[in-house]
Amino acid sequence: MVATCVALAAVAQIAIGHSPMMPAWRPACGDSSDATCVSVNLSLSVPEPANLAPADWTKAVAKANESLYDLVNHECDVLRTTLKGECRLSQLNVSANMRSQQEASQPQTINASANASYVITPKTPAEGAGGQH
Repeated sequence: MVATCVALAAVAQIAIGHSPMMPAWRPACGDSSDATCVSVNLSLSVPEPANLAPADWTKAVAKANESLYDLVNHECDVLRTTLKGECRLSQLNVSANMRSQQEASQPQTINASANASYVITPKTPAEGAGGQH
């Protein structure tokens, strides 16, 4: 029912250290002062046939959101490998909307997006060496 996604964009922003607006006793990110925060924005647009029934729209939106959740889960794997640390999802916002057909040449479209925040903490030396000393 849901067509292959037409567009997928991911943007990562990394913030390290303390914000001048945060109290000194509270790390800028996570539970430790050496944690790194990563924010990722994901979006996709899925064209749908013009004659979908309302119940089918609900299913199509749920499928688009499911695709976003899969991407969010995979992103933690990417961050864990790339930044060589432990990854934890700390916040997630997901939204989806339907754009109705404006002209005969334009398909109805589901636009879905997710804003995810992750906390990356460095591996201990034992973890980084694969548990070997």
